[in-house]
Amino acid sequence: MDDSYKSFECYTHMSDNDKGCFNKLVEYYSPFLGNGKTENATSTRFTLHDFEHHCVDLFKYISEVILSKAAYGENGLSKRELYILNLSVLFHDVSLHLVDDCERDKHAQQSAEWLRKEHRDTRTAFADYCGLTEPEVDALCVIISAHSDEKNADGPTGIYNPELEERYPTRYGDIRVQLLAGILRLADELDITTLRVGDQRFETELKEKAEEYAKARSKYQTTTDFDIKKSIENEMERLKSKAESYKHWEKLHYFEEISRDNTCIVLKVRKRKIKDETARGNEGTVEKIVREVFLKVSKEFLIIQKVLFKPKSEHRTIIAVDKVEVSGVEEQFQKRLEKEYQRIRNEIENGVEKFEKSRANQLTGAGEIEKLISDFVDTRKLLLPGHFIMNSRYCAADWIDTPRVMENVDIYRACLDLYIESMKKMSLIDTLLIGLDLQGALIASAIGFMLGVPFTYIIPVHKKKENSERDSRLNFKEEKNIILFTDVIVTAQSIDDACESYNIQQSSIKAIYTVFYRPIKKGTDGECLSEKYTNKVFYINDKYAINLLDRQKCKERDTENCLACNKQIELGGNRI
Repeated sequence: MDDSYKSFECYTHMSDNDKGCFNKLVEYYSPFLGNGKTENATSTRFTLHDFEHHCVDLFKYISEVILSKAAYGENGLSKRELYILNLSVLFHDVSLHLVDDCERDKHAQQSAEWLRKEHRDTRTAFADYCGLTEPEVDALCVIISAHSDEKNADGPTGIYNPELEERYPTRYGDIRVQLLAGILRLADELDITTLRVGDQRFETELKEKAEEYAKARSKYQTTTDFDIKKSIENEMERLKSKAESYKHWEKLHYFEEISRDNTCIVLKVRKRKIKDETARGNEGTVEKIVREVFLKVSKEFLIIQKVLFKPKSEHRTIIAVDKVEVSGVEEQFQKRLEKEYQRIRNEIENGVEKFEKSRANQLTGAGEIEKLISDFVDTRKLLLPGHFIMNSRYCAADWIDTPRVMENVDIYRACLDLYIESMKKMSLIDTLLIGLDLQGALIASAIGFMLGVPFTYIIPVHKKKENSERDSRLNFKEEKNIILFTDVIVTAQSIDDACESYNIQQSSIKAIYTVFYRPIKKGTDGECLSEKYTNKVFYINDKYAINLLDRQKCKERDTENCLACNKQIELGGNRI
């Protein structure tokens, strides 16, 4: 068993008694984290989540990168907090190994639930050795559940979990779960180097499955027979997780070390890998992967910093870092990365990120397409400033010309591919695709043809008078499974209006796909996306937060300054 974890400061500063308990738990549970007991354990379908590689890496990053020397002093973390933090590292991915039918997107919550059951069962090693009180177990489980967001959840999860804001008093003092959850989550995010690659056989297996997936996808796109498509679809579903894993696994080869330079987290690229790929003519791929990893780590760090580290001033002396950089790349590339980092930082500091309690869900793999769309909007100046009447409730300070966006063939096709990949995870039996307005109709019809699923369109309520009575008389009361397509969503009032006008039962809506989801800027009048839709709305781009104004209070709605009039008819889209 690897006992190198005992050399890290997050371990050495624990009490002797807690060290003894922790060593027993490591000795008992670490073999399971390496192999897993369940036949369908999901741990090796992605990157390694074992003790020897993953957990030890996290102890290293916590001790050598994240925590300051002051963290171990009088005003730092208590010895008990260090014990609970180290336990969260040990057990944060336990469900991937020891829970039957563990779901990857829910593994953080499932790990917490497993640990609660383990503590309640007095026959287990955890109950016997951990020495924790009930409040301490509660704190530990909340920290573990916050290390990863649960997609399609009914309420806020991850770092937005309201349980993080509660007090967890013990006889050793309060356990600061917000702070500890941020430390665990950041350390987990930083484990993206070759140290985590492990056994070559895992990578070989993933590569083979990724190649099989690519062949199946190519065959699927060229086949018109519905039965054959269904068969290929099932095969693709079986292979997809490993194909996605291989993409992530490949990225681990591009970084060799995570370190700290003063107050900066430094992601050091692996020069040999960069040199070899550049010699093969893959310089573009190198920059793409390095940039993608850098931005993902940076965004996660900045959000953790704002939500979990900054609420209390004492956290700032405990956390040693305040920035992320990449080392080992060319100077011009470095400058571009620094510029993008500053952009993300400004957006988050100004509240542009989605910090409201009700949030929609970004589609898996949307990052590259999101950037493509943002670059197109910014370059073509399609975010139109002014004062626009959105509907009977709200005015807005700007407007996205979405028809121009969707006229771009590359963007249109990329959106279709992303939607189709997402929909393949669903059962499409007895499903009807409905496009809202022209942009939604274009998407629904294309996907309907490609997947062999029936489709139609509906006229938004505010445009009914401009269209034929037959188009306005549609009734969907009997439809059991509906997927809606639109171009922009803010509060989803347009969906509510459509449900009422066309007798669509909200319970029959399986999903709502949109190109743009526009978070509402803090301090404005708009309400967040209705909670009844948060687990159903799937978007690609959320980079354009919106200022909403109560139309009844707006001083410009009846003046020359109001540029809207009926421009929503001319420009299309932008429903809320």
